[in-house]
Amino acid sequence: MLPRIEEQRLYDEISVPFTTGTNSAQPFGPPRDFLWYTPWLRRIQGLLCPATQPGLSYGNNSSVLGRRHYAVCLGDMINAVNTSANNRGIFGYSSTAVGITLAEIRDGTSKTIMLGEKANALNASDVRGLGAKSIANLNTNPSLCLATATGLTYNAGVGV
Repeated sequence: MLPRIEEQRLYDEISVPFTTGTNSAQPFGPPRDFLWYTPWLRRIQGLLCPATQPGLSYGNNSSVLGRRHYAVCLGDMINAVNTSANNRGIFGYSSTAVGITLAEIRDGTSKTIMLGEKANALNASDVRGLGAKSIANLNTNPSLCLATATGLTYNAGVGV
C-alpha cells in the first residue's frame, strides 16, 4: 500500500534486508516493538487522522514518531501472532506461504475491511489504544478483559 500513498521511498527501504549495528531484519521488518528498526519510527501523514488528538507515542516513548490512527484489520484474534487456522482476519494467520488468496475471501473484497481507525490512548492508563498484559485464560475467555478496567481507565495494577 505504501507506494500508492506516495511513500515509495519507505517501501523501498523496508522491502530489502536491514542491518544496523548487531541487529538485522528480513524484508518488511521485525515486530514494531523493535525500535532499532528505524522505518517503524517514521511518521506517515496519511495515517494520521486530522480530527484525532495525537495521544501517546507507541510504548509511551516520545522518540517514536511512527504513531498512526489507522491499523490493518487482523480479525478477531487476541494477539497479532495467532497461529490458529480459525482466525477470521485476512491479514492474520495463513496456512500457506503465499497468505490468503482473493478466492478465500468468500464474501468478496468489497465487504472486507483492510484498515480501520483505531482508538488512541491519551495517557498510560487509557483503555483506548492500549492492551492489558498477562491476563490468565484470555485466549479462551475474552470477556475477562472487561474486568481489567472501569470506564475508559485500566484498574490499578493492570499492566498495559
